[in-house]
Amino acid sequence: MLSLPGRLYGPGLPGAGVPVEARLDALQLRIGSGDDTRSALLSQLSLRRAGFDQRQLEISWTEGAGRFALLVEDPAAVETLLTQAPASLRGQGEAVHRQRRRDGLYQRIAVSAVVLWVALALIALLLLLAAARPIAGWVAGWVPVRYEQQLGEAVFAHQQRQLQLLDDGAAQHAVQQIGERLTRGSRYRYQWHVARDPSLNAFAIPGGIVVVHSGLISAAADASELAGVLAHEVEHVEQRHSLKALVQQTGLRLLLSTVVGDVGVIGDWAGQLGGLKFSRDSERQADEQGLDRLLAAGFDADGMLRLFAKLDASPGNGAAPPGWLSSHPATPERIARLRQRLEGRPATPMSDRAPAIDWPSVQRDLAADRRPSTD
Repeated sequence: MLSLPGRLYGPGLPGAGVPVEARLDALQLRIGSGDDTRSALLSQLSLRRAGFDQRQLEISWTEGAGRFALLVEDPAAVETLLTQAPASLRGQGEAVHRQRRRDGLYQRIAVSAVVLWVALALIALLLLLAAARPIAGWVAGWVPVRYEQQLGEAVFAHQQRQLQLLDDGAAQHAVQQIGERLTRGSRYRYQWHVARDPSLNAFAIPGGIVVVHSGLISAAADASELAGVLAHEVEHVEQRHSLKALVQQTGLRLLLSTVVGDVGVIGDWAGQLGGLKFSRDSERQADEQGLDRLLAAGFDADGMLRLFAKLDASPGNGAAPPGWLSSHPATPERIARLRQRLEGRPATPMSDRAPAIDWPSVQRDLAADRRPSTD
């Protein structure tokens, strides 16, 4: 005899059922005792799975005009009934048992599939994040130079409103001369600008627009020191580092806006250029290629190292580092690496191939521009 605790449902009983203790033998299902006994022959019984998770078992039968059901919730009792049912119920019990196993297998497969899809989605996201820079580089490589220059001109047009440009004078001419020497043979049409700003900063805009702050020119002891920073910025343009960084941040929207002339979108992103952070590989490439560019143009390559060292030692305004250093960190390790790159090469003082620049005149011109007007 099997003992089956459960809840009984049927006509005249509460909607939530009543707890009962049922017994099953070889002939019948008996519920209750004494005068309150209810029974049903095994041939009248039907078995089926029940409950939210289909782990419970319902034993039902018809009595008169009503239908009664015993819901067995205890897992051990359910398992015992399905595996040890009397002969007349064994077929139904085995069918329910097989269905439970199949459903359990399907459930495990479904759960595994969900876990697999989630894992694949996470892996895809991680791969996308890891490949964001290479993808941006690949996209940037297919952008025609003319579109890159249009983008740069649109960005500069928006930034120009916040710049006090020195369009003439010894400083601007010096930057122009140095820049033209460094970029001979380039596919870009470079533009060189000096901005009246005491901060030690310079930046390059995609397409070949380079802006140098007057404070950086004043900090340079000679033309070769300034040429070191300009060579670094030129390499950011030549290697399309700024364009790649913008593509990585904005996707194709900014480039498409350039093609169709949507200057509003370009203006929204114009301010992003000053906050672009290049990867260590991009900075290393700009350093090393810039050093080679200096040598090829006939400049004293030690000038780059001297100005980098000045920037690294400068406290800037208050606790903030100089503007150029904050986005192009000139750490001692980078300086040491560049110095090592120069080892074994002959000294390269400014040669006849480099432009002859009266640097004291450049400094005097900037000093005069900083003096307040007496008019």
